[in-house]
This record gives sequence, structure tokens and C-alpha cells, in this order.
Amino acid sequence: MKIAEGCSLDLDHAAFPQREGKMTKLLVGVSAVECVREVVQGIVLPDDVKKIVSDLRLIGSVEVDEVAEVFRRGRWSSYGEQAVILFREWLRSGKIEMPRLHGRRPVIITGVIWLNSEDEIQWKAEG
Repeated sequence: MKIAEGCSLDLDHAAFPQREGKMTKLLVGVSAVECVREVVQGIVLPDDVKKIVSDLRLIGSVEVDEVAEVFRRGRWSSYGEQAVILFREWLRSGKIEMPRLHGRRPVIITGVIWLNSEDEIQWKAEG
């Protein structure tokens, strides 16, 4: 699936579980592939996600297409296109941030998917 530049995906929020009211503190994700998987599974609600600070470094639609296809065949294989659509929508809207594009790289901590605040992110030393 390829989305033209400037086009919205018209994400159907009714396809995801909903909650009455909002969380008082939104979550900050640190793994795009795992965060999207947990939202599609219904473990975390889409409206409870403030942003995802990813270790990805994707430049251009070809790289996005390639990575989305790898994720779709791998960690998202049980979720059809729903995970790919959410991933693309969050990239388009800026909800998935890629600080590596700007010279910053978050430390990946095995087993950690969600944080309560962006202040909890650890950054690798530059250089």
C-alpha cells in the first residue's frame, strides 16, 4: 500500500477499543513496532498515546514502504493491514518522531515500550 504525499489515511478510530474519558497522563512510546502492535491488540488505546520517540531513521516514502513491509510480515503478521495503516498515519501526523534524523539517538532498553514522560528517555552520547 502506498500513500500519496499530503493524503490522509482516514484512520477509522472506531476500529480500535475505546474508553470512557481520557487518561490523566498520556504515554510516550519508545518502540514504534511494539507500540503500534499494542494499540492494534487493544492493550493501549490510541488516544492514550502522546507520541512515540523511535530509533527509526526513515528518509522518504521508499524507506517507509520497506520498513512497513518488514514489520507487516514480522511482528505485525497477525494484524493484517491495520497496524501498517496506523504506523503510516502516525508517521504522517508526526506522532512517531525520529530524532536520529536530527543527530539524537535514544537508548533502547530491552522490554521497555512505554514511558510516562519524555523526560524518562535516555539518550546515547553524541559522537
